[in-house]
Amino acid sequence: MLCSNQEVARAIALLIGVSVITTMMTLLSLSMGREPTPFWSLPVINNHSFAYIHNDVDFCTRNKIDILLVVPSAAANFVKRQTARDGSRGEYVQNATNHAAMLFFLGKPSVNENMTTIQQEIDQEAKVFGDIIQEDFEDVYKNNRLKSVAMLRWISKYCTSAKYVIRTDDDIGINISSLVPVLERTARSLDNFMIGRKLVNDVPARDVNSKYYMSLREYPKRNLPPYLLGGLVGYPASTAKLLYEAALRVKPIWLEDVYISGMCAPYVNVTILSDPEFTFQHKSPAS
Repeated sequence: MLCSNQEVARAIALLIGVSVITTMMTLLSLSMGREPTPFWSLPVINNHSFAYIHNDVDFCTRNKIDILLVVPSAAANFVKRQTARDGSRGEYVQNATNHAAMLFFLGKPSVNENMTTIQQEIDQEAKVFGDIIQEDFEDVYKNNRLKSVAMLRWISKYCTSAKYVIRTDDDIGINISSLVPVLERTARSLDNFMIGRKLVNDVPARDVNSKYYMSLREYPKRNLPPYLLGGLVGYPASTAKLLYEAALRVKPIWLEDVYISGMCAPYVNVTILSDPEFTFQHKSPAS
């Protein structure tokens, strides 16, 4: 059967429309810095399936928590953790009107330490304070990326009811009361973001004696992507899920702050920001 000119014209218009939509979707995907392949369909290449040594799965459901402080801490850093509990962070979470809580994230003691004694002390610490989340990976500096992913994993699974997460090192001084308004103000215009101290055009350390050394094989580019220093970072709790899913799929480097905020965040359209009021000081005795 021969088609009328009108039918032919409609068919051509339909084909053109489909082509235009496909092109627009491809361009949109590329403009976001990603390939047209949907991110969520990418394979998991960094499966984070470490068992928990200490974990309180009901920690967030037992309490109303708006602000969750997560603190990565080396297994043997007992004094630093106690200093944080006794300092301004501890005072903030102990004030019930703040609806805040603080958790320390650890790996297991290194084979180069007195593993049994340190683990026994951690077991006692967890029993007394109830604020230890510990996973079964070796707690060494080069595994800081695993600790950062462990925090994102735990928030995503066990604390989705929180509003904001503030990630702090265990040896810094902060004023939480000045940080929370920054997060609230930023959330009025953005749903997914990370805020901290942003570095742009930083370069990887190529000196093998540097604490932050990265080989050309691990990271061949001349400049690091824009990223946030890991000492203090804040973000909505909902953003943790996006970052965790990205961390399962993005090729890793060991520098956790560059990896999470500089490499994973762009893949899930998480905006990284600086704010002069969102800052910290190192080694304050009242932290």
